[in-house]
Amino acid sequence: MFNRLMAHDAAIVARGLLLLLLIIFIGVGVAEHQLAGLTQKSEGSMFFHIGRSKEYRYSVYLFGQGAQLKCLYQVGTISNAGRDLFIKIADKYFVVPTQVEYDMGNFYYWANLWRRQFSDEACKTKQSIQQHMLIVKPIIEKNCDKAVKQAKYYYQKVLDFSGI
Repeated sequence: MFNRLMAHDAAIVARGLLLLLLIIFIGVGVAEHQLAGLTQKSEGSMFFHIGRSKEYRYSVYLFGQGAQLKCLYQVGTISNAGRDLFIKIADKYFVVPTQVEYDMGNFYYWANLWRRQFSDEACKTKQSIQQHMLIVKPIIEKNCDKAVKQAKYYYQKVLDFSGI
């Protein structure tokens, strides 16, 4: 009766849910900003925040609701060193990068090469079309003039025949 979702379908559902959460976050932020403006409160509206005091009390603020947590037993440590966040839990380290870098040099090289090739081919094609038009233009003009003369001739014949 119940079929399991395919991986592709599950990914689509997950993306949809993440997009829904993002839209909700943005909507709540905009609403809070407007309410802060209407009530003459500070301009710094905040709809999500996690902070820590010196006594290792953690405060969490989400959608207007706040909570405070205090550490009773140390389970692990979190430290920040430059571009990485180190999490140590039970003698195991997890590294979470806080700044992600991409080397786009290779992509830019190929994109620029493709753009130059495309521009060169477009210029060559334009010149080729212009050369062909120099040959074809007199023929087209001659045939158009001939067609206009024939149309005028037959129009005059129709007028003469109808007696107008």
